[in-house]
Amino acid sequence: MAGLFSNKYDVEQGINDAMTKTALSYGAIDRSAYAPMTASTALQGDMAGRGIGMMLGGQDPMVKKQNTIDEIMAKYPDPTTPEELEAVANALQGSGLNDLAFEVRGVANETRNALVKTTKAAKPSKDLLDQVNFGLSSTILSDKFIDSYLAKTQGDYMEKYNSLSEDEKKGQYTPTVYKQKRESAKIELQNQFKAFRNYVSRQSKMGINEINSLLSNEVLLKQAFKEWASTNTNNEMATFIDDNVFIDTKNKGTPMNDDGSEIAIETDIDRMVKELDPEVVKERIEMYKSMDERTISKEDKEIFESMKKLNPDLAMLEPDTTAFNNPETQNWFETNLA
Repeated sequence: MAGLFSNKYDVEQGINDAMTKTALSYGAIDRSAYAPMTASTALQGDMAGRGIGMMLGGQDPMVKKQNTIDEIMAKYPDPTTPEELEAVANALQGSGLNDLAFEVRGVANETRNALVKTTKAAKPSKDLLDQVNFGLSSTILSDKFIDSYLAKTQGDYMEKYNSLSEDEKKGQYTPTVYKQKRESAKIELQNQFKAFRNYVSRQSKMGINEINSLLSNEVLLKQAFKEWASTNTNNEMATFIDDNVFIDTKNKGTPMNDDGSEIAIETDIDRMVKELDPEVVKERIEMYKSMDERTISKEDKEIFESMKKLNPDLAMLEPDTTAFNNPETQNWFETNLA
């Protein structure tokens, strides 16, 4: 963009060079010994004429043009977007600089085309977005998940149906009616997956790479779905999804918040730890830190990691081995870690 325009210093130098060149050409015409004097006189005449003209309010056309360009560029100091470049082109055209306006408008069009190509390249395809729906269905929509949904939404019917023998299943409790209800429940759940897929498609920050990251991490996909459901579905559906979509504590994922911040993955163990009294948590952290790591089971380590994650200040304290003498703490370990 800067290469399209000159500046006042180069313009002044160009004028001076032109006058010198003209003066030398006059000197070249004169073949006598007075040639240098002829050239000097011509140069002095040009300079004097230019100076007098400026004193009388005149302005060199090249300087006037450059001053106009400088005024316009002062309003648009760093035009980079197609809209900004179009504004510069319009201002140049309005000042009669049509040749420059044409060139700047060409740059604006090139910039706009480049942005369109980049946007199209980064925009997720329909097939890729559909993988979000498919991914949720394959990881969440099990028979147990559907049965749990039926039990929550049609608890009386399910209780009665399950209590009947095959011979007693008649009327609205026939296997056919049950299958129809189950299929309807399945469709309702699938519609939630589709709604989440459509939500993802509307997020400007969710490009091809972000969606591929989402699809490659089951933990991230489930957590993002739960986060969405908590604010975009009714209370009954949000509660069901939160209670029945379980997160694997072994994996971690990159969050999908609109501001780019990380989604805190809360597990069932985290919920259990949150319900404990802070003093009890402190004692149990101290006990964990005093134990031989080789003797701690995988499940115990997950509980310990959850306690440290939710209580970082307590995790930094030196262990107090007297915590093992607390009967309540000993009983908790026997109950939960046996």
